[in-house]
Amino acid sequence: TFVGGKSHLTFDAFTGDFKGSLSNGFSNVSFSSDSSVVLKGAVESDLRFTSVWNLAIGSATDVLLDWSKATKALNSFKGDTINLTFDGSYALSGSKVLMDFGGDANLLTGWDSATVTLGGSAMTYNSDNKYYSDGSYKLYVDTTDGSKLMLASM
Repeated sequence: TFVGGKSHLTFDAFTGDFKGSLSNGFSNVSFSSDSSVVLKGAVESDLRFTSVWNLAIGSATDVLLDWSKATKALNSFKGDTINLTFDGSYALSGSKVLMDFGGDANLLTGWDSATVTLGGSAMTYNSDNKYYSDGSYKLYVDTTDGSKLMLASM
């Protein structure tokens, strides 16, 4: 038996290592107020069933979610909604790492079939160049040094 329903996980002004187990079903995961979370150790980090990602990007934010030190991580973005916003009056110039997957491309499964918004407006996926864009910013995967989900001004 199990209890059904929606569950939400919110990291609000959290910076540091998260050594807890994330398993089977947070429907929404949110990062706000310059949170920077490192999933660490041999705990289960299963976010395959997350369907909504709310990522608030701030000036002090290093990496919102760092999977590079997790040893039992599972994820899929297929069919997910990724909502990007800027905290306060922060404006991005250049680029910023949003998620570091530590070279594990399996954690990026289905990312090209997600729905992505920035500030409530839809970003369009460019299948030729493999990024989402709204004309001012682009969301893409950088595989130069591992696998990182990046947001950059255009």
